[in-house]
Amino acid sequence: MENLKNKLKSLGLEEKEATIYLAALSLGKTSILKISQNAEIKRTTVYDIVDKLIKKGLMFTEKSGWKTYYRAAHPEKIENIISRQKQVLEKIMPELENLYKIDGVQSFIREYHGMDAARDVYNDILKNIQWNQDYYVISNQEKWLNLDTEFFLNFTKKRAKFSINIKLLLQDSPSARKHQKIQKQLNEEIRILPKNIQLDINLIITQDSVILHQLAEPIKITVIKNPYISNMHKQLFEIMWNSY
Repeated sequence: MENLKNKLKSLGLEEKEATIYLAALSLGKTSILKISQNAEIKRTTVYDIVDKLIKKGLMFTEKSGWKTYYRAAHPEKIENIISRQKQVLEKIMPELENLYKIDGVQSFIREYHGMDAARDVYNDILKNIQWNQDYYVISNQEKWLNLDTEFFLNFTKKRAKFSINIKLLLQDSPSARKHQKIQKQLNEEIRILPKNIQLDINLIITQDSVILHQLAEPIKITVIKNPYISNMHKQLFEIMWNSY
């Protein structure tokens, strides 16, 4: 039950809303008193929370003679609410994005922690790719893939669909050698670094950003958005590329 409550909270319900909804769901047609007892929340508080849940479409009342009973709505209502919220978000997203750009920020440094955040950063990379741009990587392919093999293989396949100049300098490993054999299929050029090179960072250089992904625990990603820093790293990469 605690796990379900946490999941409902992640979907936007407050803690007491989630507790009372789950209590009502398990009781069927019931009274405020029984909900209060089951949820272990004061009856006066339950009245207020139930009223909020009714307004959200997650509970409703039933009349039986002179008595009023309460019932939790079918869980599919939660999906309907999320769907409506998504539609609203899609409508206002252009305005939100315009506000985000209003401050005129051209450069920033941001740090993200954990694999969930890392996946978000990589998804954003694909969203922001510009056609015909350079996309350079220095990496330990083996460690990078082992963090989430399915996700990163899928990321590589998606990236291959863009018309960009992908160059990878990879630490020597069985994974890198295997990947090099299919580089043309993935729209890549790969060169293998000397055997003495040991990397714990996946470095990505794009048109205006440098992204450093720490491959060892604790996992973190630093995103530096600055075209001048990006350009300097591109030139350093090209010096290295031409050396191998």
